[in-house]
Amino acid sequence: MEAGQDDSPQGADVREEEYLYRDESRLRAGSLLTSRTMARRLPSLVRRSVQMAWRVDRGATIGLLVCQIGTGVLAALGLLAVTGTITALISSGDITERLWGAAPQLSVIAATTGLRALLGITVVWLTGRLRPVLGRAAELTMVEAALGAELAANNKPGYNDAYDIADRGAQVTPDLVEEAQDVLAATATLAAGAAVLAVLHPLLLPLVFLACLPQAAAYVRSARVIYLASLETSGRRRMLGKLRWHMAYMESSEEMRAGLAGPFLIGQYRKLAASVNAAERKAANTGAWTGLAGAVAGGIASTAVWAALLWLLASGRMSLAAGGGAVFALQTATGSVRGIINGGARLVRTGWYVQDRQNFLDNAHGQAMTDSRGTASLTAVPERFEVRDVTYRYDGAPKDSLSGVSLHVRRGEIAALVGENGSGKTTLSRLLCGLLLPTEGDVAWDHASTADLDPWGSWEHVALVPQKFTYLPLTMRQRTQLGGLLEALDRPTDITSRSTFSGHVTCGAVVDPLGRVLHVLHLASGKVLAPGGHTEPGDDSLAEAALRELHEGVLTEDRDGC
Repeated sequence: MEAGQDDSPQGADVREEEYLYRDESRLRAGSLLTSRTMARRLPSLVRRSVQMAWRVDRGATIGLLVCQIGTGVLAALGLLAVTGTITALISSGDITERLWGAAPQLSVIAATTGLRALLGITVVWLTGRLRPVLGRAAELTMVEAALGAELAANNKPGYNDAYDIADRGAQVTPDLVEEAQDVLAATATLAAGAAVLAVLHPLLLPLVFLACLPQAAAYVRSARVIYLASLETSGRRRMLGKLRWHMAYMESSEEMRAGLAGPFLIGQYRKLAASVNAAERKAANTGAWTGLAGAVAGGIASTAVWAALLWLLASGRMSLAAGGGAVFALQTATGSVRGIINGGARLVRTGWYVQDRQNFLDNAHGQAMTDSRGTASLTAVPERFEVRDVTYRYDGAPKDSLSGVSLHVRRGEIAALVGENGSGKTTLSRLLCGLLLPTEGDVAWDHASTADLDPWGSWEHVALVPQKFTYLPLTMRQRTQLGGLLEALDRPTDITSRSTFSGHVTCGAVVDPLGRVLHVLHLASGKVLAPGGHTEPGDDSLAEAALRELHEGVLTEDRDGC
């Protein structure tokens, strides 16, 4: 009963706006996928796959190309040998003499068949060598591009969605090379069959291509439907992945049970899964009906081809031996054309996914830190961190998150940023650490602007530990390489405690060693914020509230220094 309910039409009505695919350009491109566009894109996709393979393993790439060329040559020799064998067998004379006359041709057929099988095994082996290397290389390139981009890129609308979509492109990158090999193999075999047909009778060659056109259109339409369905459900499929993670993740296991979040999320998962299933089934049904129509039309066209061959034989325009060879050549050419069409449709569809990955790489590279920052190095551990009249606005935000903020902190000093949510505490911390670059103003470490410093070298001197920090899957030896950050995590005190300040704390005001408090104006509300987001009845001022926050952890009421 549960399985039936999951697939019910009611469950398939989930169309929340946040789950819908919003890249209209890719939807338009997918809807314009036709036989003509496929024919235009195939050469560039094959060339692209060869270039990708060349970068990771030149030896394997050369071997694959040699195998495909060899396959085509052997196919042509085999077909010509078939014609020679039939000619020898139907000639006049003693049967023994005819068999001996056909023996050399039969030997060629046997040798070419065996060699083609050997080349096929070699192709499988070389492709197996390339697949994992290509996959890991594609993933690593994406991660490097993401890490190399400015942190501000993550706050831009659509950037993280683009990464999720591009991840599919990284996963199918090995498929691009394998499918390109299938197209190359079919093309080599087609060239062999076409060459033989052109020798036997030129009329047969165009008829073969005409016979395959209906199936070509059907394959391309089916690929387009499946690709568009994949795009339209991408947001929902990503949400399914996130729901699975949170429902099984150790850190959220308590809320899943005691908070009854688990049963609620299970219900959401069922609805989303049903909507994805409905969309994919609809695409599969449409593709099947399209394929059936193409097969029927292709069968009718093939009948016309065979009728033309019979007419050539009956009218004496082709010898019986040539007709026998033509039968084998027609079968080879027809199968090759269908292989090109089928493989080409899959290759074009995979090419769109790979292009999504390339689009993300272009986007990330366009926001690379290497373009927006300098390469200067710090000669010593910085002693002074200074914010000079800084303003910062997130991409697409209607107002500044920070405006005209100035402060300085020396190494060894304790500074607390206190205030309500949205007051700019985290933003200011990121600016101080050099994770963000200010929209206006400057952040300097020992008078060196963070915009001029090499970011990775600079971050060796700071450790940012957010209140909700990340658990990294590292061994003990690897942990030592993170230095100060992991040292703070290993301390017996709470790294986010406001009383010990053993790590990093964000709030909306700064308390200096003299007890003075930097008041922060919340730009969205226009109010002066209380530290920590709240005040107590006994707080007479913002300064008292800030100091109370500092001493709450040790249960002291010492508020001197205000």
